Amino acid sequence: MQAKEKVKKPVTKKKIILWAILGVFLFLLLWIVISVVYQVVVNGDYYASRPGKYEYHIFYRTVEPEEFDIDIFDDPFYRERNRDIKYISGAQSTEIALDEDASIYGEAIPFFQKYFTAVIHGDCETYRDFFWNSYFDEENKDINYPYPEDPFTMQKVYNISVEYLRGEDVILSKTETRSYFIVKYKIQDNNGTFRPELDVDTAVPLLFELTTKGEEIRISKIVPFAD
Repeated sequence: MQAKEKVKKPVTKKKIILWAILGVFLFLLLWIVISVVYQVVVNGDYYASRPGKYEYHIFYRTVEPEEFDIDIFDDPFYRERNRDIKYISGAQSTEIALDEDASIYGEAIPFFQKYFTAVIHGDCETYRDFFWNSYFDEENKDINYPYPEDPFTMQKVYNISVEYLRGEDVILSKTETRSYFIVKYKIQDNNGTFRPELDVDTAVPLLFELTTKGEEIRISKIVPFAD
């Protein structure tokens, strides 16, 4: 008796789609694994995780003592960078030089002029004066952006943007108010002594809470801001 030949079942469109989806999934999985391995092997000495409420990828390297003596303005490329503050309020924006009289814009912009001047010049002592003591309270440590634990060098800050969040002010009393600003800037040749999580020539926005008490204005909070 002649054996019956097995009839091959035709491949359905549903199976084709399932195999295609499986192929794409495996490709993406392989790509993710390769990317993770690459970061560990290539960047293992440069990245770490900061514990706390927010997770940061920390860029760091050994900073030699002589780097604190480097004058960043000797770099002709950095001298050509735009260090003006782009101030945004609603639909309006304007650029204000760090040494320009900005009193017509209220208290905040003169504050940020002094703030960025201190950062650029590596003035750690003056930098501390920009913060209210409450910023360093124990209960705020996991909320606020980490304050530099060690002295920082001069910082090649450029492309500064300060956006005032209109309508978000909080009036605490007749003499105390809070205002909020989205602050972005880049750092050329970042050595990690000031913004350790900020990669070279990238801008990661931070939300600044400025509290005004009487005639004094200082930072009460800095937290990550998601666009």
